Amino acid sequence: MNKLNYLFGGLMVLLISCQQQTKNKSVENELTKPDTLANSREELLEFGFLNEAKNAVILLDTDDSIQHPAYLTEAIIANQLVKAKYAHFQKQNEVLDNGRQTEANFDYVAGHYFSLEKNSSQSDFALLVNPSFLSKRSIIPFDLENKNTQKEELNLPAKYQRKVKNQKTIAFLPNNTLIKLIEFEVEQDSALAILVYSSPDKILIKEFPALYDEISTWSVDDGGEFGMDYFQIESILANGDRIELVISEFGAEGYNLTFLRESGGTFDEIKRAYGYSAPN
Repeated sequence: MNKLNYLFGGLMVLLISCQQQTKNKSVENELTKPDTLANSREELLEFGFLNEAKNAVILLDTDDSIQHPAYLTEAIIANQLVKAKYAHFQKQNEVLDNGRQTEANFDYVAGHYFSLEKNSSQSDFALLVNPSFLSKRSIIPFDLENKNTQKEELNLPAKYQRKVKNQKTIAFLPNNTLIKLIEFEVEQDSALAILVYSSPDKILIKEFPALYDEISTWSVDDGGEFGMDYFQIESILANGDRIELVISEFGAEGYNLTFLRESGGTFDEIKRAYGYSAPN
């Protein structure tokens, strides 16, 4: 009788264990189902860099805050949408990794790895997002050249009426809208550059103030110059009535990727990522 009880008890433990494993497997499968991913209500966005073939992305952020990388199913690359699919977390090659987040080191660096549905050769960077992010936004087309001979003069607020050192229009949008960078002459030790979004309806200004230094003002070894040629608009989005910008900035040792959102006449920084790319 004791043997029967022992046998019965063992079978019950085995049955419960199997049921629990099945339940866990079911939950795991549910989390990775496409419809479940699409129903993630939180807006998710992460920056990444592309490989040399431009058919894969690794996220710049590798910390534990990225709990559901598979939720990121679209890549915004150079103002174009490309389907993305999470593959795995790529482990670091401790022998060959040189610590740089560049296409040349792509195969060796640690990070969340995504494959792209098609090649995208227009940029080295991507903003990966989930369906909830895209559901509220549309992409605004723009040109890097003034194809329609738009008027480039701006009516800036009075506080920016100071001598201009350098300026450059970096994006031309429909409806006589443009984005411009302006660097002002240094006043005492105060350096200032601004990004201006100007349309017939509004002017939005993002300030880049800095303490002047002839070696490094806005970034390391910039020589006291803002470096407009290393500043680029990657993508422009409309979020209802608000404008959002994806920008890249290169410095002597690396690059910054920034997501900006319109807020009360200026732009708030919502997301920023840094990549180290200094030459060997």
